[in-house]
Amino acid sequence: MKGESLARDIRQLLLPSNCCSCGELGNWWCDPCRARAEAADPWVVSLGEDQIFVAGDYRDLAAAVRSHKDGGIRALRGFLVERLSVAVRAHGLSAPVLVPVPASRGSVRRRGTDPTADLAIETAAQLRGVAVPALRWSGRRRMQKKLNAEQRRQNMLKALDADWQMLPTGGNVVVVDDVLTTGATMSAALRALKVAGVSASLGSVICATQNGLTGNFCSSGP
Repeated sequence: MKGESLARDIRQLLLPSNCCSCGELGNWWCDPCRARAEAADPWVVSLGEDQIFVAGDYRDLAAAVRSHKDGGIRALRGFLVERLSVAVRAHGLSAPVLVPVPASRGSVRRRGTDPTADLAIETAAQLRGVAVPALRWSGRRRMQKKLNAEQRRQNMLKALDADWQMLPTGGNVVVVDDVLTTGATMSAALRALKVAGVSASLGSVICATQNGLTGNFCSSGP
């Protein structure tokens, strides 16, 4: 498995590719698309008392997120780590403790990894912090993509648990995820941390939208 993964990564780096966003031949993420994403200033979304910093618009970054997560394009990881780092830095914390929203067990089996956790680890290293996989899914829940905002909120109530033994008691905890849609998952994650006794009200995501998850993405193939 590791050999196959290494071979795939080498192919992605050496073979010609098209930009996952605009289709331009040359790189998985072309210079104009990168420049447009990097030009955006992070902004804050308030979920009640919780403050979530967003690095960019879903329309500019969705293709990169989905191509990395669902298409297996690991060559995009460095770019996504940069974007997530921007959203975490916006909180102004030193040595942040990043808690990733976990992928489901089925997703991990299908992909062979947890992409958001991988991004959290590399982002934490870049910011001289630490990534702590303290959240776990609990119970059964419906697929989020076909639910409206209120249905998502109800679906996510008590859907996550936090292992308090893995978490610090300080205030530098930031929940991280790739995409913010209705905010239901982020709110559930922060709620789980608070129930575990952690003073957590901060989150950071790569991009945000209110229009649902749509659009194409690149794939590395089987």
